[in-house]
Amino acid sequence: MSVDTDHFLMWWEKTALTVTPLTINMKKQTRKLRDAEQERDRVLLKAIIKVWKEIKSLRDFQKFTNTPLKLCLRKEEVDKQMDKKTYEEEIKAEIAELMEEYTEEYEKKMQDYKTELQEWKSWKRTQKSRKSKKKKSPEDEEADELECAEDPVKPIPPPPVDRLQVEQQVREKAANIRRRPEEPALVPELSLTGNITPTELCPRAEISRREDLKKRSLFSKVLFNSKEVSRTVSRQINVDFRIHFGQIFNLQIFNWPESLKLQIYETVGHSSTNLLAEVFVPIPETTVLTGGAPIEEIEFSSDQRVVLDHEGVGSGVPFSFEADGSNKVTLMTSGKVSCSVSWAVGENGVPLIPPISQKNAGFFSAVKNVDAIASIGTSGLTDMKKLAKWAAETKLDPNNPSNAALMHLIMVATSGDASVPDFFRLEQLQQEFNFVSDDEFNRSKRFRLLQLRNSEVAEFRSYKFVPLLEREISERIFQDYEKRLQERNIVDTKDHLDAHRTLVAKYLQKVRESVINRFLMARHHFLLSDMVHEEEILSLG
Repeated sequence: MSVDTDHFLMWWEKTALTVTPLTINMKKQTRKLRDAEQERDRVLLKAIIKVWKEIKSLRDFQKFTNTPLKLCLRKEEVDKQMDKKTYEEEIKAEIAELMEEYTEEYEKKMQDYKTELQEWKSWKRTQKSRKSKKKKSPEDEEADELECAEDPVKPIPPPPVDRLQVEQQVREKAANIRRRPEEPALVPELSLTGNITPTELCPRAEISRREDLKKRSLFSKVLFNSKEVSRTVSRQINVDFRIHFGQIFNLQIFNWPESLKLQIYETVGHSSTNLLAEVFVPIPETTVLTGGAPIEEIEFSSDQRVVLDHEGVGSGVPFSFEADGSNKVTLMTSGKVSCSVSWAVGENGVPLIPPISQKNAGFFSAVKNVDAIASIGTSGLTDMKKLAKWAAETKLDPNNPSNAALMHLIMVATSGDASVPDFFRLEQLQQEFNFVSDDEFNRSKRFRLLQLRNSEVAEFRSYKFVPLLEREISERIFQDYEKRLQERNIVDTKDHLDAHRTLVAKYLQKVRESVINRFLMARHHFLLSDMVHEEEILSLG
């Protein structure tokens, strides 16, 4: 066997030139994502430490503690030598990448500079040749003066790549976003092991706040399709501002739900209740069953303004954490509801899910086709980016059914293109979802057995169990079927008196198989009367 060495080397070089930039690009992208995550973690850790210091200074200023929260920074010791070695290797790798990138950019600029310099020299030579000619007329001199006013400037060569500057840039960035090799790894741990100051040791204003807090309790109403179906018990707010109801509500429904909502009420003493907020709970998918439903946290907020006569923060009222009253902030009443919604399972293991009503689905689809924003009265908005920004600023509830059409339109427009294409592609992602090739499918004995059974071939029509593994299927299973296919057109007079009777027998066998196949095909086709049984309505006439 002979090998063409030149062609082989050319192919290898082309392959290397094709693969190497892709690998470098992947490494660069991976490093960029890692640096972004490290910078985010470092900024978050600094923010946590800053907030904790503010909480500690506030506790020292107030001379009491209200919550048992305590933050501890656990130090994880690292191998300093190994850590320093890894740190320097990453720095050198990033410097090498940047040097290669800057060098390539410098070479491109140098090529452009040489081209511009050549053009400038040719222009200069042209000017010298003109001056060496005989004396010009006044008109020519005026024309030359106008040309000289627009003389091209001599190009300046690009500055070379400075490795020391690149290294300084990389090290400064690493110092800002990464942990230094000599620093230990800090892991924040939040616990509830702090000591709460007893009420008798607190100032009078704090005692008033705690007594007022004891008078307040919360309960929640469960609304199904905007109708109250149940409510929780009333419980007081704990010291950590948490309330645990721990109740389960079972609803027996007949139609598909339109909305599921929780109303949070506050009761002060024996006075009337006050509605704080409404929380729309998403309707679960048909696959979410009891026992496997995840607990979801749904945020809520209230825009009510509450002014208190003690040191409580209130709601919608500016206040300050500082002693001099500076840096005022305004907080609103907000919180999270932890709940789970699921479909029950009957005695026979069938999910108790009502049929989906087509009436509401048709209404929402019609609204989407006409004008998805008409339901909120802002049909004049045509800029999808401004619409998405407006929806984010107003904090529209995505679980509210009345906002379903608007949220659907914003999801379509998130890519920046508000127009929906008037075409669709057939099997546009088919190649990505082909896990194996067609040849491997055809070579698979299990896939072939499933195909023959699905086609209801005579030898496999009553085949019940198909093995899960390929090696459990024997080749002898297909012997009778392949033998019948081979002998289909062979005329054998051994079983009959003459060749004519053999041909007639073969023809009758084909007719029999054709009738059976047509019967099997007809058995899978249904009419409307087969699927829907409508009884005649008796009339008085």
